[in-house]
Amino acid sequence: MRILLPYFTRNNIEITDSVVIGGIERFAQLIYQNFDDVIPVHFTDEDRKKRRVTDKITAAIDTYQPDVVIVNYDNAPLTTRLQAKTNTPILWISHTAAGGISKIGHMQQMHEFQANGGVVAFVSRHQHIGMDKLSQRVEGKPLPIVDFIDSAFSMGDEKVLECTYDAVTVGRTDKTKNPFWMPKKLNGSGLHNVVLTSHVAELLYGDHLKYHEDNLAWEKPNEVIRGLSYKDTMAYMAQAGCYISTCPVETWGITALEALAHGLPTVLVTNSTDTHASEQIPVINKHITKVRTSVKGNDLADIVRSLNKTTFEQRLEISEMTKEKHSLKAWQKNIEKVVDKTIECVIIDNNNAEASLSSFF
Repeated sequence: MRILLPYFTRNNIEITDSVVIGGIERFAQLIYQNFDDVIPVHFTDEDRKKRRVTDKITAAIDTYQPDVVIVNYDNAPLTTRLQAKTNTPILWISHTAAGGISKIGHMQQMHEFQANGGVVAFVSRHQHIGMDKLSQRVEGKPLPIVDFIDSAFSMGDEKVLECTYDAVTVGRTDKTKNPFWMPKKLNGSGLHNVVLTSHVAELLYGDHLKYHEDNLAWEKPNEVIRGLSYKDTMAYMAQAGCYISTCPVETWGITALEALAHGLPTVLVTNSTDTHASEQIPVINKHITKVRTSVKGNDLADIVRSLNKTTFEQRLEISEMTKEKHSLKAWQKNIEKVVDKTIECVIIDNNNAEASLSSFF
């Protein structure tokens, strides 16, 4: 089966490179690396500004004649424009965070996309619950989807290492991921915490640059490490006593999986809902601890100290249980199933796909 995989980055970094900026790009990279016949189509901000993305993707469809297009970005207008220009089955894997009024147009275009033969999958139940509630409130009907697809899997070779420092977070340099929330909260605690970010400071611009400049006070030697390869990031992460997911609006949370697979007890930072998409990742709840963004620094420090008492044997247990649940084989099988449903749905009724999806969900 031939898959066409359009994907977006804000710079010239591609999924064939060793450094990948964020979770959505990492998801595209995993598809590219773990399926046999994948044609990646890279587009950037410049492509978007010059309105050449749709033409770039349709040209690739004409050239490679894929069986399915997997859309791995959340640009609803772009996705619906692409749909109007091809009869090739399109699977839209949504990574967007569920929200309120700002997501109404996005939700409505998902309905339109499915009514015209497209298929939508979400990466978490947490994400779909929020978008479905919005649909019920605004449209008076549920938002059907074909299935759920985990954003990542365990590589199976994650090593559990002895701890050399107390806490780590991994994330883009921006206010959504907000990695500097951790050193701010733990300031003065005496704990050694490390921020790992793939954003190299010299390449930052726009909102990313502003966030960086606003947080220069926390750019301390040996506490902020930028531009590591994926392999080196994982090796550094594995030496932490615990992992802190600083983003309360994750749609899945790849780094939480990576941390748990390395045996790290994990802290999930939530907003006032007290829920987090990454809650679905661990096998048992005791592998995670939830705190609100408003948690006091002293309380967070006490939690980190407590988690640092996790024994090596307990870390091994966390790792093994996580790797078994999130294996590559299970991940591949699920994506193959959803792709088959996408093609089947288009064959059954190309003009009434949304109704057909209800029977799958």
